[in-house]
Amino acid sequence: DRVGRLQTSIRQAKFAESEEITLVHRLLHFVREDFRTIESVDAFRQSDQRRVGKLAGDSQSDAEVFLGNQVRETIALAASARKLGAFAARSFGAGFGGSVWALVDAHRAEEFARQWSPQAFVAMPGPPLIELTDYRGASE
Repeated sequence: DRVGRLQTSIRQAKFAESEEITLVHRLLHFVREDFRTIESVDAFRQSDQRRVGKLAGDSQSDAEVFLGNQVRETIALAASARKLGAFAARSFGAGFGGSVWALVDAHRAEEFARQWSPQAFVAMPGPPLIELTDYRGASE
C-alpha cells in the first residue's frame, strides 16, 4: 500500500514521462532489494545455498531491469560464475562497471578460482564515454 502511494506521488509530481519511469523503477528496485536483505540474512543463517542463489539471481536481474546500470562484461562474468558451479553470484559497484562476487563451497574455492579467474580479465576497456578536448581559443 505504501509503495502504491509513493508511485501515485511520483505520477502526481508531473515529471517528464522518462523521468517518471526511471523514478518508479528505482522505487521498485529499492523496495525489492530492501526486502531481499532480510530474506538473505535468514538464508545465510540457515546455510540455504539454493535460497541465497535465488536471492542473488533476483537481485542481479532487478539491477539489470530496473536500474539499467550493469554492463555486459559484469553480467556475463556473474553468469559464468554460476555456470562454473557458484551457487550465487552478483555484479556490484557504482554502476556502469564494477566487480562480481561469487559464492562456492569452501572445498571447491581454489579450483573455482583457477577456472573463473581467466574469464574475469578478458574484457578490455571500451572507448571513453567522453573525450576532453582543448577548447582554449574556441571563442577567440
